[in-house]
Amino acid sequence: MADTGGLRDYLDGRFRTCDEDGVYYAHQPIYGFRGGRCEPDLFDRYMRTDQILRALSTGPFETLLDVGAAEGYKAHLAHRFRGLRVTASDLSTEACRRAVELFSIPSVAADARDLPFGREAFDVVLCSETLEHLRDWEVALRELLRVARMAVVVTVPHEPEESVRSIRDRNVRFGHVNRFQLGSLDHLRVEGHVVVARRLIARRLRLPQVLVEAVPRRHHGLTRYPPALFDAYNAVLPALRRLWGVRTAAALVRLDSWLCRLPVEHRALLFVVWKPGHEPAGSGQPVPARDLVGFARPLHRIAGEVREWDWGYAPPAP
Repeated sequence: MADTGGLRDYLDGRFRTCDEDGVYYAHQPIYGFRGGRCEPDLFDRYMRTDQILRALSTGPFETLLDVGAAEGYKAHLAHRFRGLRVTASDLSTEACRRAVELFSIPSVAADARDLPFGREAFDVVLCSETLEHLRDWEVALRELLRVARMAVVVTVPHEPEESVRSIRDRNVRFGHVNRFQLGSLDHLRVEGHVVVARRLIARRLRLPQVLVEAVPRRHHGLTRYPPALFDAYNAVLPALRRLWGVRTAAALVRLDSWLCRLPVEHRALLFVVWKPGHEPAGSGQPVPARDLVGFARPLHRIAGEVREWDWGYAPPAP
């Protein structure tokens, strides 16, 4: 197993990052739609979480382990909207601390490839946006299946092969080194598992997402778009914010769910792997999109590090 010390140090730094006011700078949109103080591309997170919560309603689950849980956002929503007893796990000790502070979730720092839990310790195990970082991702998948009694829910990006190959060839630290497709987990079927695969995040909604999110963005030299386009976008942000709000954001989340039932171009995937002897008990009931987009908690202050994280995004003041 590869040494994880460098990755753990990187993640610990990420999850103790705060702004000049001492407010924790979140990975997930814990402060709500346009609440600021979090990474950009809120719709990717909302759409992914919407489908995860839908998947968690397809079985008689009572307990959930979230592996790669970050600051506990999705685990908390699984408790809030699905009534599950949740536990969080992340390689980063700091991420686990944030999950306890923010949501009072029991949290254990651990490598996804070597989980400190017994066999079938949880009804369902969630692993969202983690396996793409692990060259030996199948080792981690076996661990998820080991500690799950009924099912495993996985989400991963769906990216062009050339992008992933470039990251691997250049040995980019902590980049996405695996490319997943709808059939990537089909090999589990020969072992008696039932595998359900779904598309997530339709590419054709990318522009509407950016317009409705309406947060300042800066040109960081890694895009083909000219700086003048960013300047023009930032100039019209006040008008965009007046034009669209939570209701429009919720409509986009629901539209993505409908579009991704079709064979459209997509940017992510969701898999539900049912272990032998178990199968879906329902079709998956959605959480009202306005409840999901409208979720927010108060700003959280920590004695962290003020650092510059350049995602081409300048978080607005709340």
